[in-house]
Amino acid sequence: MIKTISLLIILLSTCSEVSQQEGVISKLITATELQNLIKEKSDLQLIDVRTLGEYKAGHLSKSVLIDYYRSDFKAQLQKLDKNKPIAVYCAIGGRSNGALQILKRLGFKEAYDLSGGIQSWREKKLPIEK
Repeated sequence: MIKTISLLIILLSTCSEVSQQEGVISKLITATELQNLIKEKSDLQLIDVRTLGEYKAGHLSKSVLIDYYRSDFKAQLQKLDKNKPIAVYCAIGGRSNGALQILKRLGFKEAYDLSGGIQSWREKKLPIEK
């Protein structure tokens, strides 16, 4: 119950944030925009922040799992290249939005969050791997 309430608070407070200050990009994007980013940016770091069970049920091709609820979540993000673009997604957008805020604090230069999570990807009938 507490996780659900926290998720709703995150969604409501930061749902449509876009920031482009001092050369830093932090943006909420659609499934179509993410699909284009994947095609256009060969160095894109695609991160699934759901649980292992959710990931195994279906994920985006070439995505890497870093579970938002693990105690080492922030440490795992810190291992990624801050100068390469990064896109995060979850089930419906709450955890990935929290991850986007962390990425901004960690100094990532170009970070994207899939609006509506993998659910929006599925609604567009885009490919999912199992």
